Amino acid sequence: MNIIETNIKWASSLSKRPRTDYIVLHHAEASKCSVEQVDSWHKQNGWAGIGYHFFVRKDGTIYRGRPLDTMGAHVSGMNSRSIGICAEGSYMTETMPEAQKKAICELLVYLKDKYYPVASIVGHKEVGQSNCPGKNFPLSEIKNNYRNIAGQEYTRLNDIVWELNHRGIITDSSLWLKKGADKNIYWLLRKICQYVRTH
Repeated sequence: MNIIETNIKWASSLSKRPRTDYIVLHHAEASKCSVEQVDSWHKQNGWAGIGYHFFVRKDGTIYRGRPLDTMGAHVSGMNSRSIGICAEGSYMTETMPEAQKKAICELLVYLKDKYYPVASIVGHKEVGQSNCPGKNFPLSEIKNNYRNIAGQEYTRLNDIVWELNHRGIITDSSLWLKKGADKNIYWLLRKICQYVRTH
């Protein structure tokens, strides 16, 4: 996965975000647009610039918007608690290309694994007054299966146990890492991981 850095000039200073409870998915409501166009539209609203932290084109290219540690401008009342990912497209009527869906899922794996393991993945309409990201946006599929779509399913038992321990779901990792661990236990741990990442 490659995140393309942008050269956005902010119209005003950006504030640091104190916490991250949500990763919010959006659509641009435009069939074809660029990160620069979205930045321009948002500046016309009187904002500092693009309100999203990432912008994903239909061909799967990912662009950085706002710096990751700053507040966005994408969900009224929730910007201090969330980061925003916007997909190029108008998903009230269009169908998302596979390249774009895979790129969004790869980005979610990156964000969840490296920065925000307990943040919930939601659509704009689930935390704000909106029909965004559109009725045709594959929201449920992405939320429930983003790791598989990205081709990044956990396969190592150590990784699974570490995550469950980190989340406080299990306490004594050594009990789960004994030699010859039962395959059924391994399967169960993977299912628990999948569940806690998506709920």
